[in-house]
Amino acid sequence: MGNRFEYRRPYCEVCGAQGGSYTPDGWVTCLEHFDAPKPERRMFDHVTGEPIDPPS
Repeated sequence: MGNRFEYRRPYCEVCGAQGGSYTPDGWVTCLEHFDAPKPERRMFDHVTGEPIDPPS
């Protein structure tokens, strides 16, 4: 059995890199984007790391 960091490890919602840091304003990010300004909407899924389709 893997450790808890290997199971559905969260991805950064800004760049899609593996992250796991939960910001006070509710984002999941990598360390690089923890204190950085956030876009208007999340760009990557926090579970899969896949890009979120832009609104049509």
